[in-house]
Parts: sequence; structure tokens; C-alpha cells
Amino acid sequence: MTPARVLFLALILLATACGPKKDPATSGDVSSTVTRQPPVEPTSVTGADAAYLLRHTEQGTADGIRLYEAALVAEPSRADAAAIHTRLSILYYGKAYYFDFEAAKKERLAAFQAGKQHGLAALDSNAAWTEALEGGAKLQDCVHLLKAEDVGPLYWAGLNWSRWGEIKGILRVALDIPKVRAMMERSHELSEDYYQAAPHRFFSAFFTALPGFAGQDVPRAEEHAKRAKELAPGHTENEITEADYLAAHHKDRARYERLLNQVLQTPLPPVEDPYYFEHLVARRDAERLLADADKRFP
Repeated sequence: MTPARVLFLALILLATACGPKKDPATSGDVSSTVTRQPPVEPTSVTGADAAYLLRHTEQGTADGIRLYEAALVAEPSRADAAAIHTRLSILYYGKAYYFDFEAAKKERLAAFQAGKQHGLAALDSNAAWTEALEGGAKLQDCVHLLKAEDVGPLYWAGLNWSRWGEIKGILRVALDIPKVRAMMERSHELSEDYYQAAPHRFFSAFFTALPGFAGQDVPRAEEHAKRAKELAPGHTENEITEADYLAAHHKDRARYERLLNQVLQTPLPPVEDPYYFEHLVARRDAERLLADADKRFP
């Protein structure tokens, strides 16, 4: 799903406070590792997996959360615990971002926090990572220990964390953003095509949102947007990110409206498509952004 705009505003605040820094090679390189990973690993909780396929409905999301969490309560150390935690991280993100979009702050905070915690719990299956953290190392200094099989929970933990911080407030965000950014950089390094090139959309928005003195690099952002389309043509979240950040940055209303209308004119894939929900969310975001066009292009 599209990374949070406020996340990038918070990153700007952090960059302003700390001064420009050299970006790690992983975020500076437009291309990295292509792994063609499946969106989620299957679990042995068949009823919950069936509900997960209906996560585009509020009932499907609620049932998936209930059944997966019940399985973990019954057997916390089960062999497929990491896969279950990862699916829960995704489900809680969808719940908070889409179904609870207009819910009370307390409810959305709780959902994003649960998504973050489930993602981090899935990473516990990496013994080296867990040992380093338990030994007192900073999270951002441990991400290099994570491997390709960790990219799912890594990405979703970071995205839920960023949304939680966005709602919680600037002071909390300032403490957490270095960790979130490190997680996203490692996600990109491990698998640039994860979840239909989600790391590229993240960095396309990120390098656009930074102010010039703090490392803004619009040509680099354009390259990330281009690479996302190369890796995931037809994935409508590409157009959402490009419109929301690049078209808006260039004050190009024609590009902005063309991209958003393209999303609305693109037929939804079959409901069985693993990214059906993301296309549904993109449609809602396109409608919302088009409604805001007069405010963004006065």
C-alpha cells in the first residue's frame, strides 16, 4: 500500500534536525535484488488462510485476525508462526488504513501497533537478529542480519510502525524514523520487487518529499517510479505514488489527473488476484486525491 505522506514529512523534520547525511548504497541504487517472492507464505491454519483471501472485505479481515491469533495463543511456537505473524501484520495494516480510515484515533493506533508487533514477532525466527537485539544492539545496526526470507515481515513491520508514529505524534516519530528508514532500506536491498515493487514506491516518495538542503533528489525519485513500473506493470499503486508525489512536486496537474484517472479506468483484477485489495485501495486513494486537486493546484 502507498507509504504514508506524513512519514516523509517526519523524515524531513529528522533530516532538518540532524543535517544532510550520505544515503546508504542500498537506498541510493535504483535497482537491487529481484527475488519474485510470493506475497505471503501459506500457513497450516486453513480456515484463516481462506479468510485472508477475503481480506478485501471487513468480515474477511476480522475473521483472519481472529483465527490466526487463536492459533498463536494455542501454540505460540508452532512451525508456521512467522508466516502467521506476517499475515497478521498485513491484515492489521489493511484494517487500520482502509476499513478504519475514519475510526477514532485510539482504534487506528491499536491496529497499526498490532501490525508492527506481529511483523517484529515474525522476525524473531531469525536467530542472529534476535540475539543481537537482546544483546542491546540498536535495531538499525542489526538490519544487515536479516535475509531474503525476512523481507515480508520487515517491510510490513516498518510500514505499520510509520503509520502508528504518524498518528502518535512528531516527538514519537523523531525517535522511531531512523529505525523505520533502516528497515525500508534493507527491504529494498533484499528484494526490490517485494509486494509488486513496494520498496521502489517508498523511495520514489521519499526522495521527492525531502527538501533540497536535506537530500531531495527528484531525478532519483523518478527512476524509482520508473523501476516500479518495470517490475510491476499494471499495479495501480504505482500511479497513486507518482501522482501524489512527483506530479504534485512538479505542479503538473495534467499529469496528476491523468495518472489518477488511469487508476479509476483500470478494471479491477479478478478477486482471486493476490493484490486485488491493493487495487481496491488504490481506487479509493485516486478518488480522494482527485477530490483534493483544487486544493493542491490552486
